[in-house]
Amino acid sequence: MSGRRALGRVGPLEIAPGDARADDVRGLVQRHLDFVRAHTPPEFVFAVEAGAPADDPGVTLLCGRRDGGLLAIGALRELAPTAS
Repeated sequence: MSGRRALGRVGPLEIAPGDARADDVRGLVQRHLDFVRAHTPPEFVFAVEAGAPADDPGVTLLCGRRDGGLLAIGALRELAPTAS
């Protein structure tokens, strides 16, 4: 197979609202912050602190998980109320 490993079958990526206070979410946010702060000028770091989305009702945290393991996170902020 010319140096490539077969990955085998993997489960689907499930995206759902998450809890910013969960240990795995806080850990991934911290790893992300450590990375961007080490490689990006401070004025261009737009990441939120771990736990911040939990304190802001206008922010929805989404988590991407495969087979229960956290692979990705993202946050959406409502900028303006939607029209009814």
